[in-house]
Amino acid sequence: MSSNDGGIGVGLNSQLSTKELLPNTNNHDNDNGNGKKKKRKKSKKNRRPANNSGEHSSDAGFYQAGLAGAGSISAADVLIKSVQQKVNHLAATDLALSTSVDDDPPAVVAAATATEPSKIGFLSMFYFSTFNEKIWMIVGLFWAAIAGLAMPAWLLLLSTSLETFNDIGSIVAAGGDISILQKEMQKLIYSFAIVGFVTLISGTCYVAIWSYTGEAQTLRIRKAFVKSALRQEAAWFDTRPGGGDPQELPVLAANGLSRIQTSIGRAVADTFSNLLSAIGCLMVSLGLDPPLALFMLCVLPLIAIVIGIVSCYMRRSSGKALAEFASAGAFASEVLTGIKTIASLRAENWAVQHYTEYAIEAQKYSIRSQILSKLASGLMGLFFYITYTFAFVFGTEQAASRVEVEQSYISPFACMFRETDCGISGSEVMVCIYGVILTAQFIALMNPGLNSINLGRTAAVDIYGTIHRTPAIDGTGNVKGTKLLGSSKKSPYDGSMEFKNVVFSYPSRPGDLVLANFSLKIKAGTAVALVGPSGSGKSTLSKLLLRLYDPIGGHVMAGGVPLTELNLKWWRSQIGYVAQEPSLFPGSIRDNIAAGKLDGIASNEEVTKAAMAASAHEFITDLPDGYDTFYSGSSIQLSGERLVQEALDKIRGQRKLTTVTVAHRLSTIVNSDQIAVIADGSIQELGTHEKLIKEGGIYALLCEGQGLTADAASNNNTTTKLSDSTPAATPAFGRSMIKGRSMIKAGNEDDVEAGIITIDEDNDDDDDDGVPDTSSVLSRLWQYNKAETGYTIMGYSGGIIVGALPACEAILFGIITGNFYLIEDPQEMRTTNFSLSLWFLLLAAASFVANIAMGVGFGISGFRLTRRMRVLVFQKIMQHNMGWFDFPEHSTGELTTHLEEDCEAVSNVTGWQQGQRVQVLSTLISGMVIALVYSWQIGLIAICCIPFILGASILQAKCASRQPKHRREINSVSAATLLERAFHDIVVLQAYGLQDDASMKYSKSLEPDSEFKKKQGFYNGLAFGISQFAVFSTFAIIFSVGIQLMINLQIGFIDFFVALLAVMFSALGAGQTGADFSSRQAGLEAGARLFEIVDGSADEDDPLSMKGSKPSSLIGKVEFKACHFAYPTRPNAPIYYERDGRDGFTLDIPSQKSVAFTGRSGCGKSTALQLLLRFYRVGSGSVLLDDQNISDVNVGWLRNEIGYVGQMPVLFAGTVRDNIKLGKPNATQQEIIDAAKAANAHDFVSNLSSGYDTDIGTGGSLLSGGQKQRIAIARAIVKDPKILVLDEATSALDNESEKIVQAALDAMQEKKPRTTLVVAHRLETVKKCDKIVVLDRGGVKEQGSHAELLQQKGLYHTLWSKQGGIEK
Repeated sequence: MSSNDGGIGVGLNSQLSTKELLPNTNNHDNDNGNGKKKKRKKSKKNRRPANNSGEHSSDAGFYQAGLAGAGSISAADVLIKSVQQKVNHLAATDLALSTSVDDDPPAVVAAATATEPSKIGFLSMFYFSTFNEKIWMIVGLFWAAIAGLAMPAWLLLLSTSLETFNDIGSIVAAGGDISILQKEMQKLIYSFAIVGFVTLISGTCYVAIWSYTGEAQTLRIRKAFVKSALRQEAAWFDTRPGGGDPQELPVLAANGLSRIQTSIGRAVADTFSNLLSAIGCLMVSLGLDPPLALFMLCVLPLIAIVIGIVSCYMRRSSGKALAEFASAGAFASEVLTGIKTIASLRAENWAVQHYTEYAIEAQKYSIRSQILSKLASGLMGLFFYITYTFAFVFGTEQAASRVEVEQSYISPFACMFRETDCGISGSEVMVCIYGVILTAQFIALMNPGLNSINLGRTAAVDIYGTIHRTPAIDGTGNVKGTKLLGSSKKSPYDGSMEFKNVVFSYPSRPGDLVLANFSLKIKAGTAVALVGPSGSGKSTLSKLLLRLYDPIGGHVMAGGVPLTELNLKWWRSQIGYVAQEPSLFPGSIRDNIAAGKLDGIASNEEVTKAAMAASAHEFITDLPDGYDTFYSGSSIQLSGERLVQEALDKIRGQRKLTTVTVAHRLSTIVNSDQIAVIADGSIQELGTHEKLIKEGGIYALLCEGQGLTADAASNNNTTTKLSDSTPAATPAFGRSMIKGRSMIKAGNEDDVEAGIITIDEDNDDDDDDGVPDTSSVLSRLWQYNKAETGYTIMGYSGGIIVGALPACEAILFGIITGNFYLIEDPQEMRTTNFSLSLWFLLLAAASFVANIAMGVGFGISGFRLTRRMRVLVFQKIMQHNMGWFDFPEHSTGELTTHLEEDCEAVSNVTGWQQGQRVQVLSTLISGMVIALVYSWQIGLIAICCIPFILGASILQAKCASRQPKHRREINSVSAATLLERAFHDIVVLQAYGLQDDASMKYSKSLEPDSEFKKKQGFYNGLAFGISQFAVFSTFAIIFSVGIQLMINLQIGFIDFFVALLAVMFSALGAGQTGADFSSRQAGLEAGARLFEIVDGSADEDDPLSMKGSKPSSLIGKVEFKACHFAYPTRPNAPIYYERDGRDGFTLDIPSQKSVAFTGRSGCGKSTALQLLLRFYRVGSGSVLLDDQNISDVNVGWLRNEIGYVGQMPVLFAGTVRDNIKLGKPNATQQEIIDAAKAANAHDFVSNLSSGYDTDIGTGGSLLSGGQKQRIAIARAIVKDPKILVLDEATSALDNESEKIVQAALDAMQEKKPRTTLVVAHRLETVKKCDKIVVLDRGGVKEQGSHAELLQQKGLYHTLWSKQGGIEK
């Protein structure tokens, strides 16, 4: 929530001023209540503490003179002191805003009321599940338990099978009868098949069930959160973390909801299944060989500690990498949003350089994180293989002792299945070792799930707390209160209002009073205007009228009834609200206007009537799709002013409206019944325009600055109608017009005779679903990675070695285990197996070195490619002209997606994902080779089965990454866009009672993806079940074939066992690497999209190009010759065209002269400036500079000679100094100060905490609009350009600041004449220009000096008169 008003640095010359009441507070020019904002990291030179101090206005002396002697201590001062003490107490105890929770689950209540809430209870996470879903989740856990116990069952079967296999081999060698053992083996083989089938069913069921229930709950939570969040009062938005920045809140909410979705979905069942697998495997190991299992368990804590330490550093580096990526993304978004300012400043190289710095930092931490990740893998392999060495030595001793001393070591499970021999066999030693290793691996597999659950529990504190929170001010229909409709107790509401001794401060800055004992009566049907300096509290009054906030003292009354006693939804339905920056919501213009009705349903006639009343009908019908023109929630080329006073006067003449207007342009409010001059939180002057002029106080001085006299009101009443030259209002104003009862709600039982329109007017504005071709992408990506060839070879070598380790394990495991049975001499068994066990130390060293080689090689090659692609694409984006950015596919959101997601995806082609794929392929190939070497028959069977196993894993990965194929309907927007716009425009949303409507649209937009994900859960479960079944069925087939080979004496026990283990370890190893083969294709498709940008046709206006002439001198003569032009996105709606004998836009501008452009909205004023800057090229005709076509000169040189200040001030993250120096990178400190003084910015900058080195936040968010505009002007001035272009450059300034800045600009022009082009609606600011050009309908309608145009009695004369000007 924000406002542009706040405390101003003006003290009343009285016995007790507000400043004396607040000795410890800073003055602010930004009344938004946001307080200090959390900022993202900047580059090192810009990383300074945030500053929230506002402006100590240089206007203090001016207003102090006007207010001298006003006010003294009154009874109300006692009230102010009392309230202030309470406020300070609340601020000190951090209880300024409490959270109300109704019917919360205990854990939620506890978390919401804690001072520093951490997590909610695990079971409370499922608070939003239905009874049926709870039952299904229990069923899902049952199936997860079955799936989890499959691996322990498999271990037991493996141990028994090996014993039976050995017995079969011995009997066959001795020529005995093996029929009984053969039947036993067949039972075991069937058991393997049964286990596989059970995992198919259980895996499919639990994944499908938990995916479905998780998605169903998440959808319910998303809907409930958005619905509740949109109901919350303004103070809630102000005081929540990140809430002050509308760009941050949707992101924070989306992240929190995403974490909750993960934590209540499949992750729970996966974690539970892995837990049972770990426990089961451990129990099997302890049952088979307790001493060996306990020995190995003693090593696990050491491994866990070491891996934990490395993982801690890895997470820290990963967090820093993510932070730098986020900073790079935020910077790119900031630059792309202000691309016209970047282009005008020739700051493309600066932007590329800074983005490169972010990308390099992100690359550094990403590489470090990847190396640490593989270091952890290497250390784990190192410790495990060392443990294998000691474990097999210990196990060999057990097996040898069994031969020497019968039953020296007892296996509990052996005693259960064998009648006479309870000793520990070789198979039990091997399975015990493998069981402990599997235990450790399953515990490791639990970590991602546990982390997801904990993150979800933390996120739920805010999300669930918001859902259950009862807003202190609820404007939805589910509230109580009085409706002034006329009854025995209450009179019908007549439109009167009153502020009665109102005291107010924003909750985020409770120690800074904005209004102190403010009182004002507004009679029914009257027009009241609020004027005053920036920060005086004008916009705050409109928010109090809408009851977005409640005062901390006094009352706001309507019809004699406090607003707190009224039904708020009804009350807001009585008010038509137009904000300082009118907001359109995603949808058609028709929908936006219709939203003004309480039910949001209006006929075409009603919509058209409202648009005509708002003087918006004409420009709407000129749009390609008229009232059906769709607004997607992003940039749209609609030119328009904030307000048309003539339209408002006409409406008030037809209907009895109470009108409250906040304005800087005084000509728009001269006809008001009352004008209240506000300063220092209270009314200093009150009366009509004529009365206040005669009093000679503050208002008179303000009018003098804008050239208004006491006759301005009467002049306004007698001016001619503007007809089609009247500046058009926006659909937002039409939306306010449609709210009036007499216009569209006649006959409704809730109708009243009066209505209210609140206008807050401070600033005035002008004007292949197919898959990309990836055929050549791979070679190009490798070409970009050519510099890292050495690292790539290192990564491949490491991946091949790591992948071959399971096959080497199989050889050692098989031979050592076979020796337990084939070597009868205990001592020989010890000696042989000890020698073989030492080979595990070699594998340990190989694992450590090869994993690090993988991390270094693929980490550097992959992340350097990511950085290179980011910078390459960003630089290419910077080389396009403005027309390219106008298209929806090149919007800021789309381009940042390419920079973030697509550039990240291409690293999957050559980075760590490629390393995983190399490792998997090496594992499978080496396993098959070993199997073929030891038993070609087993090897061939494995080769036939491995595609089944690998295909199941690939199927699982593809199902997990599968995206919905449904297309959004034409003219529809995503849920993310709806959420962003709803939070961004929350004030307007609540003012019009659109919370439920916005919530409904958001909920509806979620449905398609949610339904897809529910179905996707079943396919994911089926793919998971098939992958598990593939492994177990393969073992059953191999065992079955192996028996026949041994019976036929075609294979020995060791050969079979080594081949079996080679296949088994390779299959399990390939499955556990988690390689995503589909990511390679996704990376290639992302690369294709990026190369579409990189390979885009060369832009003839490339700002980084060296093409074109660079004249040695510039006089500054400008000429537009028969220019025809239409914006690229609206070719059928030309701006300049042939009409009434005019051949487009033609105009001569002599050098060193000042020329002003004026005219109706959309007539092409700003367009002329953009053509001069070569933001666009004319369709025909030419633009000449010193008689040379600007298309022939170097575009960079051209823009370097032009100083540009746009309609809305665009600043960038960094310090004040950094922003001013963008105009001249080598500017000295004195030049910076001189420019700031000329722009009337030096005083407030000097009063900031760090002066010119104060960080101003993202987009200058820590400054007010007026402060940002002055810095933008200083940035243009420091450039000392030959041509100065000012597009409504002073529109964001208050009257006195505008006067001072305008005087400074005039003085600069006199001191050093330069060609100056100005666009302005306030004609008083341009009347001194050498030439004034009036544009209308395709070209120039009138031109001349101010006096000449007044004499012509044409359009300019009409505009001048409408603004209260007089002829001198």
